[in-house]
Amino acid sequence: MKRTFIAGFILIIGFLGLAACGLVSSSSQNPASGMQLATLSGNDSTTAVSTSTASLENYGDYFTDDFSDPESGWVVSTTENGSVGYQDGAYVIEAKNNQVIIWGRAHREFEDVLIDTDVQVPTGEENEDNSISVDCRVQENGNGYSFEISSDGMYGIHKFTDDGTKTLVPWTSSQNVPTGNQVIHLTALCRGEELFFWVNHVPVAYAHDDEFSSGDVSLSASSMKENKPTRAVFTNYSAADPNTDAIASVNLSQTQFSVINDSGQDICMVFAVDPDSPTWGQDLLDADQIISDGMTQTFPMYFPGLRDVNIEDCDSHPLYTGVNVDFSQDVTITVPDAQQLQDWEFTGTDRAWITGNTHSGHSALTNDDYLSLYADRPNQMVEIASNNFSIADVVMVSSATLVNDTEDNLSPFGLMCRVQPNGDGIFFAISGDGHASIRYVKDSYYYDLTDWEVSDAVNQGVDANIIEGDCIGETFTLYINGSYIGETHYQDYASGKVGLALMGYPDVTQVDFDFLKLYAPQEN
Repeated sequence: MKRTFIAGFILIIGFLGLAACGLVSSSSQNPASGMQLATLSGNDSTTAVSTSTASLENYGDYFTDDFSDPESGWVVSTTENGSVGYQDGAYVIEAKNNQVIIWGRAHREFEDVLIDTDVQVPTGEENEDNSISVDCRVQENGNGYSFEISSDGMYGIHKFTDDGTKTLVPWTSSQNVPTGNQVIHLTALCRGEELFFWVNHVPVAYAHDDEFSSGDVSLSASSMKENKPTRAVFTNYSAADPNTDAIASVNLSQTQFSVINDSGQDICMVFAVDPDSPTWGQDLLDADQIISDGMTQTFPMYFPGLRDVNIEDCDSHPLYTGVNVDFSQDVTITVPDAQQLQDWEFTGTDRAWITGNTHSGHSALTNDDYLSLYADRPNQMVEIASNNFSIADVVMVSSATLVNDTEDNLSPFGLMCRVQPNGDGIFFAISGDGHASIRYVKDSYYYDLTDWEVSDAVNQGVDANIIEGDCIGETFTLYINGSYIGETHYQDYASGKVGLALMGYPDVTQVDFDFLKLYAPQEN
């Protein structure tokens, strides 16, 4: 299963200052291996060193550098965290400290650029947990785009901004990325809003973004292990104008991907990613773009091959999921009617839910817009079930907001299915501190079916969360904000009502549910 990247930006762990001429910065989370990855954001600019043209030649109107001239313009610096500089006809970067990226700029400005370079990582066999990258459109403060590989065979594309690191292509394992200590050829293309990445001339990743249109180029490396440095040796660097014949050196084959929306509702997210990708990655639709019901949208699909596809509505509910879709030829996917069963908006006239007092709290329709649950007694559950709607298999989607935002508010809340007359049932639960799990309720006690763990997908505090609980046969699946959280199996409850639940822990609290939508399970 995959997770959708919703939050957009990963929290910067900390700010580390820069040395005299080399740039150093802090790290963010690697979703694939649990290690920490560096970000270029938040750095002061450096002073450009003198530039010589002795080692430069015209190549597609830009330049090449064999690094034989130590005054060709790249940053030279040594700090307690590492170093960048020229050594024996190479540009060498050594990152000494965990979670710190060391990088050097070329001090040249480009809009569109095609980058080629070779890199060898002599430390790759003893420390595979690293990041080696070529960067384009680097700003004075270090923001820009980074095309990264690691010595354990992964690749990714990231964007660095003032707010942190945004994943454009998540860290993904690939047999096309050599492991250990080998010479690897990296190619990156920044053209308009399009970003392309090749490893040893094999296409691995494509993304699109329009935030940065021009900037410097740089090279970088980092280590993800304490006391395990990373040493990257770059040679044979070139930066070409992709709007010339230089573009003929790369494979830009593409097919067409068409989405026909017959679902009866708007489509807000379309994903097509490498089957090995741990998340759904970047949305093919722009932030303000939708595919309205009855409309068709066509996307260019670069680097044809197998892709997993996920198409979601504007509530992050999957309308279509396909595995190993073959994009070696044009692909057309028709999204069928989602078969919505119920759509409760919780207005003041909604009588499908009986509100009022219970032994541990109460519920009410509030502001003509929410169904609110109030936990009036700590450590006791408040449940409310639909009045006359029972079902066996169903997909439930709701938006829920914790009203009381305190550091110690650990109250679990969420959706229930298969609710029995005595309140037993399946509980899809999250908490204000970012935990999530699937539970079952029995005799007023709940028990975990999946581990109660923190997830980056859960918006903490008083930010709203889209909760989806799938109850299909004996299989129960939880998604938060479009991200897959977990799946489990349980046999005791064959059917029942749908409901909402809250437990005040360690104190009383309130949760507002904005809506609850029910769908028939999709048959793929």
